[in-house]
Amino acid sequence: MSAIIENFLKISEISRCSYHTKPMQDFLVYYSKMFGYEVETDESGNVLATTKNPKLTLQAHYDMVCVGDVANMQIEVKNGRIYSKNSSLGADNGMAIAMMMEFMKSRENVEFLFTNNEEVGLIGAIHLDLKIRSDKVLNLDSEEEGLVFIGCAGGVDFNITKDLKSYNYKDEVSKISVSNLPGGHSGVDIDKDIDNAILKLLQRVKREKSIIHSFEGGVATNAIPANAKAIVSNSYIKKYDEYSKEFIDDILSYHNGVLERNNRFKVVETSNNIGLLKIANNKLNLQISLRSLDNTKLDKASISIANYWRDRGYSVQMHDKYPAWKPEMNEFTNMVKQSLEKEFHKSKEMVIHAGLECGILAKKFPHAKFASIGPNIYNPHSVREIAEIESIEKTFKCVKDIIDRLGWES
Repeated sequence: MSAIIENFLKISEISRCSYHTKPMQDFLVYYSKMFGYEVETDESGNVLATTKNPKLTLQAHYDMVCVGDVANMQIEVKNGRIYSKNSSLGADNGMAIAMMMEFMKSRENVEFLFTNNEEVGLIGAIHLDLKIRSDKVLNLDSEEEGLVFIGCAGGVDFNITKDLKSYNYKDEVSKISVSNLPGGHSGVDIDKDIDNAILKLLQRVKREKSIIHSFEGGVATNAIPANAKAIVSNSYIKKYDEYSKEFIDDILSYHNGVLERNNRFKVVETSNNIGLLKIANNKLNLQISLRSLDNTKLDKASISIANYWRDRGYSVQMHDKYPAWKPEMNEFTNMVKQSLEKEFHKSKEMVIHAGLECGILAKKFPHAKFASIGPNIYNPHSVREIAEIESIEKTFKCVKDIIDRLGWES
């Protein structure tokens, strides 16, 4: 088994679910100091391991989206792939951390930036209070081999709430659910016609004209919901119109999914995802993630979404906004492309309909050039997440080649 996979298995034993990452932060600090790096941390949990004159910063986030039974993760390595039998794998972005750990053993002209809580709004990058020393940053959070990503979507999350009518029911209740749907990443998978468990269950409630007493669906705004459950009653069908119809129609009438496509790069331009819905004690809480490759379109769509819900009597809060990373090709991205072509025999520039921290970091470090690469990782943010081992090894070689090329510079 390769050293990278062994590193990954090691960190898979450490808690790193978003918002619960302190054990992983402590490990990264310990590991970095073990190899003699200068280590700094900030209040947001970011970790910078650096040397005096680094020519390159390798950057990745160390938190993961936890879906399924992550506490008892059952990792399998089979047929050249690695996956977890009962949960999300965390190859996003744990495989990058595993590669960086390997480079830390010998590369003196590289510094390492580990960011925290990326999966819940790029929080670590937004509040980063550390200064990198190099003028080139290679982000390792992309998930398709051979591509050099030069731009990404920006985004913003919505928290939508409403007080519902109180219904003192005495009729019998039943539990209903939609479970084990494929799920997926709310950015890169949003155009793949993956069923949303929240919407599927609400459609059933509408068909049966049930009254919802409680509802819980989804695990994160940036994941397409795979599971949803509710407690309902339908003894008094005529009460449906009074207690459930209005908010169910509001949600089902809302345009969820792709809003616009980008013709230049053949990817989604703007989209939104209903990621979480909770109803309890006569209070509704709905959470939506909006993404766009264009900051102007992001602002325009934000206003439209807020108006849709406010016009229907809901309270709307926007939070965790982050900018799109405008595509740019330069001498550094060309160098990265050459290294990818050497290993994969082809490469091209691409943008991704997902949030990469490059957009935020580029504003913090305007002197630096940025690019993003990564190995093949399929179905992130779901229990179907799979990483290709050969692709991981080849991507590692590409990073090594980039480091070597920078070492030749005078």
